[in-house]
Amino acid sequence: MLAAARRFIAGQGVAGVHFVAADVEALPFGDESFGVVTCRIAAHHFPELLPAVRQVARVLRRGGSFLVQDILGQDDPELSAFILEVEKRRDPSHVRSFRQLEWAAFLRATGLTVIDEAILEKVRVWEDWTARSRMSREARAALDRFILDAPAPCREAFQFKLDGDRIVSFTDRMLLLRADKD
Repeated sequence: MLAAARRFIAGQGVAGVHFVAADVEALPFGDESFGVVTCRIAAHHFPELLPAVRQVARVLRRGGSFLVQDILGQDDPELSAFILEVEKRRDPSHVRSFRQLEWAAFLRATGLTVIDEAILEKVRVWEDWTARSRMSREARAALDRFILDAPAPCREAFQFKLDGDRIVSFTDRMLLLRADKD
């Protein structure tokens, strides 16, 4: 991701941007260093959400904003287990997607107040989505079979579109939120 960010910034002709690889649970920045902290499509890779949010709150200035976009976890245990298995088979670094209630509780516990939030549906084109993780042919076939053999309510909840035995797409939800530091 850092290499992709460097290429993007270089392509924009922007100077003075510094990149740092760090553990989200031990950010190497001083207290209240930033007016804005963003986390885009990463939190579902965190082992735990609360320690990460604590670090964000620590490095965020008072009045600053934390902007988040991530896959939204499911409240229903069966649906949650199903989509977690799909995600982990596609990308073993996926830990889990956090529910809206968890985000709200962890943000509140660290002194951050949700100012705005939205839930958006995101259609995932199957070929593109699975290709990004560079799955082996065998792993991809096993994932396809897992979905095709899954209970219909699981496939329906995520709007899996099929063309015979070929998976075309599915839909998940993205949480977007802004939380400000009190």
